[in-house]
Amino acid sequence: MIGVLILSHGNLSKGLVHSAKMVAGCYKGAAQLSLMPGVAPEAFLDSVQKKIESLDQGKGVLILTDMKGGTPFISACKSLNSYPTAIVTGVNLSMAMEALMSNEDYDDLKEFAEAVAAVGHRGIETIFEIE
Repeated sequence: MIGVLILSHGNLSKGLVHSAKMVAGCYKGAAQLSLMPGVAPEAFLDSVQKKIESLDQGKGVLILTDMKGGTPFISACKSLNSYPTAIVTGVNLSMAMEALMSNEDYDDLKEFAEAVAAVGHRGIETIFEIE
């Protein structure tokens, strides 16, 4: 199983996991961390690395972040050289659900990351009328 870690500013990651669980049911091998106001970046990084260590069962950990460039993303990047991880930015509910529902189906971290990102891309559309 590939571990899944969802990181965000505020309670977004908590809400994504809660909503995904509501729609898709139980999940294994996943966790979330929310960067709250007043938490030092170094403390958040430490929490991220501890979560990665607890989630990695030998196949790595996919980290989903809310946006590229923020503290959650930077913390994930700082973990790339020390842990078997991959990062996908711009997490949305479709991506969270895919990651939580299919992390037991993949053995290859890169393939899993690309599949989760593809689900996210397919779920974004601009709609002006219903046909």
